[in-house]
Amino acid sequence: MTFVDDATGTELGRTTTGSVTLRLVLSPDSKKLYSSNQTSGTVSVLDPSTRALLATITVGNKPEFMVHHPTSNKLYVDNKDDGTVSVIDTTTNTVTKTVAVGAAPRFMVYAGGFVYVGNTAAGTVSVIDASTDTVKKTITVGSAPRNIQVSPDGSKIYVANYGSSTVSAIDTATQKVAWTAAVGTNPSYVAVTPDNKYVITTNTTAGTSSVIDTTASTPAVIQTISVGSTPWAITVSPDGARAYVAVANANSVVVINIGAWTTQSIPTGTGPYWVQLNHDGSKLYVTNPLGGTVSIIDTASLTVVSTITTNLNPWTVLEGPITVADTAGAPTIASISPRFVIKNTTQTFTVTGTNFSSAPTVTISPATGITVQSVSCTSTSCSVKANLSSSASTGSKSMTVKNPDGQSATATNAFMIVR
Repeated sequence: MTFVDDATGTELGRTTTGSVTLRLVLSPDSKKLYSSNQTSGTVSVLDPSTRALLATITVGNKPEFMVHHPTSNKLYVDNKDDGTVSVIDTTTNTVTKTVAVGAAPRFMVYAGGFVYVGNTAAGTVSVIDASTDTVKKTITVGSAPRNIQVSPDGSKIYVANYGSSTVSAIDTATQKVAWTAAVGTNPSYVAVTPDNKYVITTNTTAGTSSVIDTTASTPAVIQTISVGSTPWAITVSPDGARAYVAVANANSVVVINIGAWTTQSIPTGTGPYWVQLNHDGSKLYVTNPLGGTVSIIDTASLTVVSTITTNLNPWTVLEGPITVADTAGAPTIASISPRFVIKNTTQTFTVTGTNFSSAPTVTISPATGITVQSVSCTSTSCSVKANLSSSASTGSKSMTVKNPDGQSATATNAFMIVR
């Protein structure tokens, strides 16, 4: 997991969590950060102010989305391959209950004392009563429901039905489907404007966004907007003036001007997936999993002002005292060259391996007479410039590459000073 300073757009450090970290959730008081680790089947608990790992909690198989109860010490985690939701007591960091829901639960929201869970393989939404942590109701929606969003006024739950190319609106008062609207092919994500008027989808196969007017007597699509190949996540600005869409195969974010329904494209990194605005909407964070980067866009100028290189696969972004989550691993060293050097020279060593961060620390031991001057890394290669003074001792030296999260790799007999 990579931590970023929102003010400067620079990396602060990294913390190792589980394997394939997919989603992040902050506690209501922002004192704890939770990450779902899909391959590990765990949830990591971190202190966002210190970036320290506090606990690792085993949940079900393939955990993905999480929801924190707004007033209770409970975290809900859906386990996609088990068809369950784990309920975690965030005071003790233990699973207190496992709730059976539908097949392949993926997305969840909390509204009015209930957790709504979209079951992708079942075509249903399970409604968990948060006071008892039992399923109160199962609502049939469309085929293969994906993203779920609650309206700002809490009156509706909107469900993107990927398989049936529709959006279902669930009335939270009756917990029944109030209406269903046909949209473009294979909607993956939905967003709602702050005034509750418009629901905007990303139609992944169609390469479009559909705009539904929810105030009409029969809610239906009023605009179909071309955004580019394979749109994924979408978010709306706090003032409701713009929507931002991550368009993976176009390597861009498309800005939709709400009301005018015009667009503008902003180039990002490779394969953008997730978009997240900061607290005041002045910056948009875009994860580019295929490129191993996060683009930071200034929303006033609509330009990329900073790029964070993770050299991993960042999937999601969350603001608090934190931002980027990615899949991490310990570094390894495969080779170092040159192997034989002499004193009173400056050498540039090429270090190959895996899981190097963009800003590791490199040390050489014994260090007498040796000064590491610069380090530049990709995920698989580092260039290490070191001055070997006349006081450096001859013989074999070891080299250690340490990532900001504390994980390191050491090569003994890395090179030899022969004279």
